[in-house]
Amino acid sequence: MLRVLAFSLIGGYLFSLLHIPIPWMLGPIVVVILTQFIYKEPLKWSGKMRDLGVVMVGTVIGIQFNISLFGMMKSILFYMITLNVILIDGSIGIAFLAGKWSKIPLKAAVLAAMPGGLGQIIVFAEEEKLKKSASFLIFKSFGSCWSLGSYHLSLQVRS
Repeated sequence: MLRVLAFSLIGGYLFSLLHIPIPWMLGPIVVVILTQFIYKEPLKWSGKMRDLGVVMVGTVIGIQFNISLFGMMKSILFYMITLNVILIDGSIGIAFLAGKWSKIPLKAAVLAAMPGGLGQIIVFAEEEKLKKSASFLIFKSFGSCWSLGSYHLSLQVRS
């Protein structure tokens, strides 16, 4: 567990130096997943610590929600629901086709195709013992970091 903690701290610190958004969530995930490919011994983390981390991330995100936010969402609620249905259906369709083409389990393909929620997806993959999804999750992590980093950089260039 100390190795995982050390790699996580390095990842968070590195991502914060690079000014990547949510560095203390994305950094540890990316560094620990990459380390699994290099480091020959399995890195272990207690299930209780994982659950504590999920609760902490959920709490930090949940604090941002308040009554006035829901009031502002009222005018665009229909569009939010419609776009989410399209996004979920499209992701499942892409996952189904990718799963058939690449002969990977449908659960792993769905995890790779669904946008967002990287921390929860990794927890789900671990609970479902989806080993093949690790490589997809790495590419998803890099995609998230790249797109968020590019967006952040474009905002800095504009100002």
